[in-house]
Amino acid sequence: MSWFTRMTGVDKVVEQKINDKINGLKLPLVNNSKKAEYRMKENQMWASSDADNLLTFYKTHTQTGNYLLHNRLRFWQWVGGVDVPKLHYPAPEALMNHLKSLLFSGDVSIYIDEEDEAKSLEINERVAELLKDVEWESLVQQASIYESYSGSVAFKFIIDAEVHDRPIIEAYPRERFDLITKWGKVQAIVFKDDYTEDKRDYQLHSIYGKGTINYKLYDDKGKEVPLSKVPDLADLQDQDFGVPILMAAWKKNKAVSNEFPDLPYGGSDFEGVIDLFHQIDEIYSTMALYIRRSRPILMVDESILPTTIDGKTSMTPKEYYYDLVKMKPKEENKDKIFRNTPEIKVEQYTDAINGLNKAVYQTVGMSYTSVGLEGVGANVSGASLVQQEKATVIIRDAKIKLWVEFIPRVIKLLLIYDDILNKKLFNLEYLDLVVQVEFPEYNGQTYLEKITEMATAKQSGLIDTETAVERIYQHDYTQEQRNVITRNIKIERGESFVSPKQAVNDEGLIE
Repeated sequence: MSWFTRMTGVDKVVEQKINDKINGLKLPLVNNSKKAEYRMKENQMWASSDADNLLTFYKTHTQTGNYLLHNRLRFWQWVGGVDVPKLHYPAPEALMNHLKSLLFSGDVSIYIDEEDEAKSLEINERVAELLKDVEWESLVQQASIYESYSGSVAFKFIIDAEVHDRPIIEAYPRERFDLITKWGKVQAIVFKDDYTEDKRDYQLHSIYGKGTINYKLYDDKGKEVPLSKVPDLADLQDQDFGVPILMAAWKKNKAVSNEFPDLPYGGSDFEGVIDLFHQIDEIYSTMALYIRRSRPILMVDESILPTTIDGKTSMTPKEYYYDLVKMKPKEENKDKIFRNTPEIKVEQYTDAINGLNKAVYQTVGMSYTSVGLEGVGANVSGASLVQQEKATVIIRDAKIKLWVEFIPRVIKLLLIYDDILNKKLFNLEYLDLVVQVEFPEYNGQTYLEKITEMATAKQSGLIDTETAVERIYQHDYTQEQRNVITRNIKIERGESFVSPKQAVNDEGLIE
């Protein structure tokens, strides 16, 4: 009996090798074109924030079937082997972080609506505990980074009673998972994890299908080998839960890739901006070369420099080796030191980098005022500001739509896996839950700002206490809890309170 069966009590264990069969159907893996494979690796290198990775990638990788690629002579393609600075400006990192903040700078409300208030409170408290346990905020922010550069992200659910008593979720970027499809519908997600054992490399494929989890291990030659080749994987067993739901979750970053519309993985935010990244790095590196060539130069009378033991040759101190010019002993130079300090002007370079950064955000679809590339004057009207931010709002809404579809699937699977682990059962009733997901408004208010606004409106007589409490706490507490808060506020202020369950008769008395 496998560790998984012992742990969960699930009896149905798939004993035969799956041979690429999920639920009895032989299904094709989605094959990327060579260009798509190249682009996936290229995007990964730009997201790595490492100049060495970029230099190595463009030196060792060519786009199969396109011999013209290296004839384009983009910066990282021609600069290898050239004795000039090779620096990376963090434009890709800034883009990914801005897009992440666009979605997750505030708290995302997740609420399950049940007719029974007690049941609703119970399941929402349980979900809150599970999300805290998986470090939800960190998870979705990392997932946002992954999907931004790779075009897709997938969540793998792991349960191992020896490690933890709750489900574990791991986010995978596009380069670490594949999709198995039939007629354009995803039938399984293949998660890829690398291992090294006895100086040999292996890759584990965890295949999360509809009601199934299967494992395959491949060596560095692509040959399938027993899981026991890696001792940590020896106890893994294929599982068949006998249910028709996909046992993992994935989402697209953009609904359709502009460059690869026929592939199901979604579009990267790097589409159309790689050339701009090259240009930014070239200008940044050129600026470094300009600064290096503008180093202060010392001109020193050779006679005051230290000499070799025999006194025949003057020596340049090591720290001045590249910055010192020896002057021949002459009367006018005797014992003199001259320093040439050139004026360094980098504005032309920083302005060019700023302009290219603006082009990056315009290509992605964001307003560059959203990220501080252009200041907003004090006299700009609210209507004008809204117009300027319109592009950013549009792209944010498009991303939120995909997250609002994805998060309920994750919540339902999280509850299902928690039951498998702790209750030894598979509860399909969770699939019927109504999970409400609400992102904060763009440039939304903080908690303190919301309270201040509601307090001002209440003092001005524009709203009553019930409305203020409803506006502030509508996503944090149940209706019953909000009623208690309203009652307590009114009691403390000496105001009359009528419970929603009570009624006032024609004589103004509470019945």
